[in-house]
Amino acid sequence: MSSFTSVILTTVEVAQIRENSITIEEIFGQPSLWQEIYESVVRSRSELQQFMRKLRNIDGLDVVFTGAGSSAFVGECVAGAFGSLTGLSCRVVPTTDIVTHPRMHVSARRPTLLVSFARSGNSPESVASVDLASKVGNNVHHLIITCNKEGALAKRPHSERDLLFLLPERSNDRGLAMIGSVTGMILAAILIAQIDEIETQKQKVEEICSQARELLETQANVLNEQARSLDFDRVVCLGSGALLGLAHEAHLKIQELSDGAIIGKFDSFLGFRHGPKAVLNEKTLMIYFLSSDPYVAKYEADLVRSIDNDLKICSSIAVSATDYGLPVGHQIVLRSSEIALEDHWLALPYLLPAQLLAAFKSRALGLNPDSPSKRGAIHRVVQGVNIYPFT
Repeated sequence: MSSFTSVILTTVEVAQIRENSITIEEIFGQPSLWQEIYESVVRSRSELQQFMRKLRNIDGLDVVFTGAGSSAFVGECVAGAFGSLTGLSCRVVPTTDIVTHPRMHVSARRPTLLVSFARSGNSPESVASVDLASKVGNNVHHLIITCNKEGALAKRPHSERDLLFLLPERSNDRGLAMIGSVTGMILAAILIAQIDEIETQKQKVEEICSQARELLETQANVLNEQARSLDFDRVVCLGSGALLGLAHEAHLKIQELSDGAIIGKFDSFLGFRHGPKAVLNEKTLMIYFLSSDPYVAKYEADLVRSIDNDLKICSSIAVSATDYGLPVGHQIVLRSSEIALEDHWLALPYLLPAQLLAAFKSRALGLNPDSPSKRGAIHRVVQGVNIYPFT
């Protein structure tokens, strides 16, 4: 079969898959979802401005981003940018840590803003972490960013110190995997951090939407073919700064949708040298999320070349905004932009190839990406967690 015929067949297959998979259709629907989220933030501008201005006037405010699983990784993607944009001190603590060790993570002395990310808002830890923070902390404020207006977190009583921001209804993914909910919450947090300049952010939103659409159009067929042809049972995702949180989310997505058949790992480029490189073998797929910062990219490029020179792996995929000419199996370069996009913005289109690869690999393994867990090991909303009284 000629390569041209193969491409035509793959294109037809991807179109058919979209019609029969909620998850894959939600991947393709993200650019239009991001535009909806921007418009939603603009409509809430007055309320968000008032809330953020009030926070900036609180001396010594400790901002804690929280969530469980993918929702925690949202915080990892945005905490650094949120801090630099607002001048506030920010850190990330998963709800799973707050529930077991509330006094370790919520200050009894300093005022706290707890930023809770949640798709459904119904996981036991989501509500418990909010309640525990208010119980053990001093002067605790809450910013809840969620996708489900009917969730327990959204319906929780709020005080005048709290704010609930609801994403558009279709961000509440219908499949098991968090797709648009992840990128949607990342975008919402970035925009809220810049709420006083929200109008000037419109061009950046339009740019990442355009880049994402082109990426989906040009890469879906290739990634579908690679999911079927590459023989890997391990995946390692690497990123730096905001893109480390992205690597965290990408490795989990591939592991989840493969029902654990693909074991995932994530790390920073420099951190990976210090022992974790031992996991590499001939059935490892490397996914590199390369920074747009030339200084950072130098360190990342060194590691890519080192792995290519010294170690035998299955293959590699690099996602970047610039073609660095690195020795990788497949290079995905975003459409060039005249607008300077920092890594926290690039995280949104960067995540799409990992989502596509995860969903296509799920199908290649004979699984349903919408419900891949044959043994019921994982669920859309976590189950079996008991919340005990804290005294």
